[in-house]
Amino acid sequence: MDLKKKWQSYLSNLQPGDDIEIEHLEFLSSPNNTADRILCLYKESSDKYILSVQVPSILASANDYPNPEDYEDGINGEYVRMQLGEYLIGYDKENFGGDDNICVFSDISDPKIREYLNRNGWGESGTTLYSINLPDKYGYAWNL
Repeated sequence: MDLKKKWQSYLSNLQPGDDIEIEHLEFLSSPNNTADRILCLYKESSDKYILSVQVPSILASANDYPNPEDYEDGINGEYVRMQLGEYLIGYDKENFGGDDNICVFSDISDPKIREYLNRNGWGESGTTLYSINLPDKYGYAWNL
């Protein structure tokens, strides 16, 4: 089965309301500093999907909490998802580029998906959604 067909099957098996993390990339924001972004997919209805680029919420500097026991009950009421670089991040995310920076589609071949990915710096020019690895069955980005 080719990648496009695998993606079509994956999308059709999602339930309305499913919110999936597809892929995580690091972007160089300044020398020796990166900004992390997550490509997310939300299935709104049986034939409507929304792509968005999200930024994970930073809860604290990892240097402030050197031992996992220091934050096992959370930081400021939020649980720590993981250490990402020098930061501890939570489960919440914010839209990168504002709330209007989304791509709504019903067909995985829609050319606006490629334009959206390119505009947000995702992959090479001309990258399609189905050229990206399928996320795991739990909905977490395959490389996060």
